[in-house]
Amino acid sequence: MSALGRPSRERADVGEAPEAIAAAEGLLEEGDSVWSEADTTPSAIEAALRELLVERHAQQGSVAPARALNLIAFVDEQWAGEIANRMRNVGPYHASRLVMLSYNPDRQRMDARASISSHQRKRGEIALLRESVLVEIGEEHLRDLHKIVDPLVVRDIPTLLWSPHHHEEAVEALLPLAQSILIDSIDERDCRQALSSAVKLTEEVCVVDLAWLRSAPWRERLAGAFQPPLMREDLLSISEVHVTHHPDSAAAALLLVGWLCARLRWQPQRLAEAAGAISGFATKADGQDSGGQGDERSQDLKRSQVGPRPGKRAGAGHERSQDLERSQVGPRPGKRAGAGHERSQDLERSQDLERSQEIEGGRQVAIELAADRSLNVPGLASVALRIGSDRRMSFERADGGLITHRVDPNGQERTWKILGASRQERGILGEGMRQALLRDRSYRPALQAACQLAPRRAR
Repeated sequence: MSALGRPSRERADVGEAPEAIAAAEGLLEEGDSVWSEADTTPSAIEAALRELLVERHAQQGSVAPARALNLIAFVDEQWAGEIANRMRNVGPYHASRLVMLSYNPDRQRMDARASISSHQRKRGEIALLRESVLVEIGEEHLRDLHKIVDPLVVRDIPTLLWSPHHHEEAVEALLPLAQSILIDSIDERDCRQALSSAVKLTEEVCVVDLAWLRSAPWRERLAGAFQPPLMREDLLSISEVHVTHHPDSAAAALLLVGWLCARLRWQPQRLAEAAGAISGFATKADGQDSGGQGDERSQDLKRSQVGPRPGKRAGAGHERSQDLERSQVGPRPGKRAGAGHERSQDLERSQDLERSQEIEGGRQVAIELAADRSLNVPGLASVALRIGSDRRMSFERADGGLITHRVDPNGQERTWKILGASRQERGILGEGMRQALLRDRSYRPALQAACQLAPRRAR
């Protein structure tokens, strides 16, 4: 029986797979109205949703369906239960209608389950209804994905597409139905390829990248640090940027540095990867060291801040700042053996001298990205800047917020904690859904700069 007392049409020949049961239970809440049918059709599912809405209204009275966002999620059946649980933990950012496509290549028929739930409401308030549809499909249904999903999304509201298990064929079929796509650039082994793919997607739809959202608290704190008028001219004197990150989050670090390049108008140069670190340079625009531009750069940074706060890890900003002080200014080209060995060494020394002079003259910014294997959540561990030759500033992930460390020109050191600067990893998915209703204009320029920075091979 359904939750409304109406018989549900159960599967006739085989029982539900454990993964399908887990997914269905993960999407259900107490008091939900439920419908299910084996060997069903898209039109039958759409009709059932309309009937559930009518019956729910007749039962409760003051209810109305939420109409803000559709979410289409294409997932592997074996992980459908886990994805459903993640959906339940997105806080206040639930999709108005969720269409989850649970894929098993061996499945021969299409089964479905639909449910409607409502938020608790105070007396006299209208309760908003959320709709969820779980559709179990097989390989033979892939060619008709567009026809299957099209009747199930609500018209005239934005649609977000998410394929956490990277089914490119499904994405290609469903993308015409969506205005936004949810991705996570850290999922790819080759972050340069991941960033390039994201750039191509931005030409078709709005891209919401979880790797980008994880850097939001760092971007917010960096922008805030240079907001006081006395600090704005320091933007023109940044000479080194050092970022540490989870071993799988090089893309997030590149996006942060790409954001700095885009907002401060640095010209990104291809970085090099060696000994587990990525390093190189960005070139400042001509005339950037002249006065009067710090205010403009600070406002560029400040205007670009939207996003969640990543997880937490204890640490000390002072150690990261010292690491920055000891870090190399950039990669060293390899030496060429043979008759031209001496000439190659001369060229190498000449290039190193030229780069050192450009850094000292303020024309280049040294960049270093390094993996922190002690970090147990995706994202960044620390961000440190050298400003001129005698000032340093760093931020490091810590319990309850970010530790900030600053060394002034006179050698005075100050350390403090910015509280509440993290929503943790569990809040990232909900923030991604919220961002689908916004438009972060700073992402695409940062993404393009990150692509230019990305080395040929980076994890």
